[in-house]
Amino acid sequence: MPQLFDGVHFPSLRELPHNNGDPDCPYYDSITGKNRIHWCLLGQITEVHQPRRRLFAKDREGERFEVRFYPKYKHNNFEDDDSRLLEYFNVGNTLAMYYARNHQPDNIFHQYRITEALIIPLPMDKLLQMNNDYVEYGDAYGTKRKCHGCGVCKEKEDLWMCGSCKIFYYCH
Repeated sequence: MPQLFDGVHFPSLRELPHNNGDPDCPYYDSITGKNRIHWCLLGQITEVHQPRRRLFAKDREGERFEVRFYPKYKHNNFEDDDSRLLEYFNVGNTLAMYYARNHQPDNIFHQYRITEALIIPLPMDKLLQMNNDYVEYGDAYGTKRKCHGCGVCKEKEDLWMCGSCKIFYYCH
Protein backbone atom coordinates (compact mmCIF):
# COMPACT_ATOMS: atom_id res chain seq x y z
CA MET A 1 0.00 0.00 0.00
CA PRO A 2 1.72 3.26 -1.07
CA GLN A 3 2.04 5.89 1.62
CA LEU A 4 2.60 9.46 0.49
CA PHE A 5 4.65 10.18 3.63
CA ASP A 6 7.19 7.55 2.52
CA GLY A 7 10.47 9.45 2.20
CA VAL A 8 11.92 6.98 -0.31
CA HIS A 9 9.19 6.80 -2.95
CA PHE A 10 7.76 10.26 -2.19
CA PRO A 11 10.82 12.25 -1.09
CA SER A 12 10.77 15.86 0.05
CA LEU A 13 12.85 18.40 -1.84
CA ARG A 14 15.93 17.88 0.35
CA GLU A 15 15.63 14.06 0.05
CA LEU A 16 15.73 14.06 -3.76
CA PRO A 17 18.69 12.52 -5.56
CA HIS A 18 21.24 14.89 -7.05
CA ASN A 19 22.77 14.78 -10.51
CA ASN A 20 26.25 14.36 -9.12
CA GLY A 21 26.92 10.77 -10.18
CA ASP A 22 26.94 9.43 -6.62
CA PRO A 23 27.51 5.64 -6.94
CA ASP A 24 25.72 5.05 -3.61
CA CYS A 25 22.52 6.79 -4.72
CA PRO A 26 19.54 4.50 -3.90
CA TYR A 27 17.39 6.00 -6.67
CA TYR A 28 19.33 5.30 -9.83
CA ASP A 29 22.44 3.53 -11.03
CA SER A 30 24.99 6.22 -11.88
CA ILE A 31 26.83 3.92 -14.31
CA THR A 32 23.90 2.67 -16.40
CA GLY A 33 21.64 5.66 -15.73
CA LYS A 34 18.71 3.32 -15.02
CA ASN A 35 16.32 3.83 -12.12
CA ARG A 36 16.62 1.41 -9.23
CA ILE A 37 13.25 2.42 -7.76
CA HIS A 38 10.35 4.70 -8.68
CA TRP A 39 9.94 8.06 -6.92
CA CYS A 40 7.79 11.16 -7.17
CA LEU A 41 8.10 14.67 -5.74
CA LEU A 42 4.79 16.11 -4.51
CA GLY A 43 4.25 19.84 -4.11
CA GLN A 44 1.33 22.18 -3.63
CA ILE A 45 1.21 24.92 -6.26
CA THR A 46 1.65 28.37 -4.72
CA GLU A 47 2.16 30.57 -7.82
CA VAL A 48 1.43 30.15 -11.52
CA HIS A 49 2.92 32.02 -14.48
CA GLN A 50 0.90 30.73 -17.45
CA PRO A 51 2.49 32.38 -20.48
CA ARG A 52 5.92 31.06 -19.53
CA ARG A 53 4.62 27.69 -18.29
CA ARG A 54 6.30 28.13 -14.97
CA LEU A 55 5.04 27.56 -11.46
CA PHE A 56 6.16 27.64 -7.86
CA ALA A 57 5.26 24.96 -5.35
CA LYS A 58 6.13 23.85 -1.83
CA ASP A 59 6.87 20.29 -0.77
CA ARG A 60 5.39 18.53 2.26
CA GLU A 61 8.00 20.16 4.50
CA GLY A 62 7.17 23.65 3.22
CA GLU A 63 10.33 24.03 1.08
CA ARG A 64 9.62 26.25 -1.95
CA PHE A 65 10.75 25.31 -5.47
CA GLU A 66 10.22 26.40 -9.07
CA VAL A 67 9.26 24.23 -12.02
CA ARG A 68 9.71 25.29 -15.64
CA PHE A 69 8.06 23.28 -18.37
CA TYR A 70 9.57 23.01 -21.82
CA PRO A 71 6.92 21.44 -24.04
CA LYS A 72 7.52 19.94 -27.45
CA TYR A 73 6.71 22.17 -30.39
CA LYS A 74 4.97 21.14 -33.59
CA HIS A 75 4.59 23.67 -36.42
CA ASN A 76 5.08 26.62 -34.02
CA ASN A 77 2.22 25.43 -31.78
CA PHE A 78 2.21 23.42 -28.60
CA GLU A 79 1.28 19.81 -29.14
CA ASP A 80 -2.16 18.83 -27.83
CA ASP A 81 -0.67 16.50 -25.19
CA ASP A 82 1.41 19.31 -23.76
CA SER A 83 -1.54 21.64 -23.19
CA ARG A 84 -3.74 19.08 -21.42
CA LEU A 85 -2.43 20.05 -17.97
CA LEU A 86 -2.63 23.82 -18.35
CA GLU A 87 -6.22 24.00 -17.11
CA TYR A 88 -5.07 22.49 -13.79
CA PHE A 89 -2.20 24.96 -13.29
CA ASN A 90 -4.08 26.50 -10.36
CA VAL A 91 -2.86 27.68 -6.98
CA GLY A 92 -3.73 25.06 -4.37
CA ASN A 93 -3.57 22.02 -6.67
CA THR A 94 -0.94 19.34 -6.09
CA LEU A 95 1.91 18.79 -8.53
CA ALA A 96 3.44 15.31 -8.85
CA MET A 97 6.80 15.17 -10.67
CA TYR A 98 8.08 11.72 -11.56
CA TYR A 99 11.82 11.05 -11.21
CA ALA A 100 12.61 14.63 -10.15
CA ARG A 101 16.29 15.28 -9.46
CA ASN A 102 17.73 18.15 -7.52
CA HIS A 103 20.28 19.38 -10.03
CA GLN A 104 20.00 23.10 -9.39
CA PRO A 105 21.37 24.82 -6.30
CA ASP A 106 18.49 27.33 -6.38
CA ASN A 107 15.72 24.65 -6.31
CA ILE A 108 14.67 25.07 -9.94
CA PHE A 109 13.50 21.96 -11.75
CA HIS A 110 13.55 21.96 -15.51
CA GLN A 111 10.93 19.61 -16.91
CA TYR A 112 11.62 18.88 -20.55
CA ARG A 113 8.43 16.93 -21.16
CA ILE A 114 5.20 18.02 -19.57
CA THR A 115 4.12 14.35 -19.47
CA GLU A 116 6.62 13.80 -16.63
CA ALA A 117 4.25 15.66 -14.33
CA LEU A 118 0.72 15.22 -13.11
CA ILE A 119 -1.43 17.88 -11.52
CA ILE A 120 -4.00 16.62 -9.03
CA PRO A 121 -6.88 19.06 -8.49
CA LEU A 122 -6.69 18.81 -4.68
CA PRO A 123 -4.65 20.59 -2.02
CA MET A 124 -1.78 18.45 -0.80
CA ASP A 125 -3.13 18.17 2.76
CA LYS A 126 -6.41 16.69 1.45
CA LEU A 127 -4.49 14.29 -0.80
CA LEU A 128 -2.36 13.14 2.15
CA GLN A 129 -5.46 12.70 4.32
CA MET A 130 -7.16 10.63 1.59
CA ASN A 131 -4.06 8.46 1.39
CA ASN A 132 -4.01 7.99 5.16
CA ASP A 133 -7.70 7.00 5.12
CA TYR A 134 -7.09 4.54 2.31
CA VAL A 135 -4.15 2.97 4.10
CA GLU A 136 -6.10 2.75 7.37
CA TYR A 137 -9.50 1.63 6.05
CA GLY A 138 -8.80 0.32 2.54
CA ASP A 139 -8.86 -3.13 1.09
CA ALA A 140 -5.40 -4.45 1.92
CA TYR A 141 -5.03 -7.99 0.62
CA GLY A 142 -5.24 -10.69 3.27
CA THR A 143 -5.93 -8.41 6.22
CA LYS A 144 -8.91 -7.55 8.35
CA ARG A 145 -10.75 -4.41 7.35
CA LYS A 146 -11.64 -1.55 9.64
CA CYS A 147 -15.20 -0.23 9.72
CA HIS A 148 -15.13 3.36 8.49
CA GLY A 149 -18.05 4.13 10.83
CA CYS A 150 -17.03 2.67 14.20
CA GLY A 151 -13.36 1.75 13.64
CA VAL A 152 -13.69 -1.92 14.69
CA CYS A 153 -11.53 -4.42 12.74
CA LYS A 154 -13.47 -7.37 11.29
CA GLU A 155 -13.20 -9.99 8.60
CA LYS A 156 -14.21 -8.80 5.14
CA GLU A 157 -17.26 -11.11 5.16
CA ASP A 158 -18.61 -9.32 8.25
CA LEU A 159 -18.55 -5.89 6.58
CA TRP A 160 -20.30 -4.23 3.67
CA MET A 161 -18.23 -2.48 1.02
CA CYS A 162 -19.29 1.09 0.26
CA GLY A 163 -21.30 0.98 -2.95
CA SER A 164 -20.17 4.44 -3.98
CA CYS A 165 -16.38 4.51 -3.55
CA LYS A 166 -15.68 0.73 -3.34
CA ILE A 167 -12.82 1.48 -0.90
CA PHE A 168 -14.28 1.72 2.60
CA TYR A 169 -16.20 -0.92 4.58
CA TYR A 170 -19.00 -0.62 7.14
CA CYS A 171 -20.54 -2.92 9.77
CA HIS A 172 -23.70 -4.82 8.79
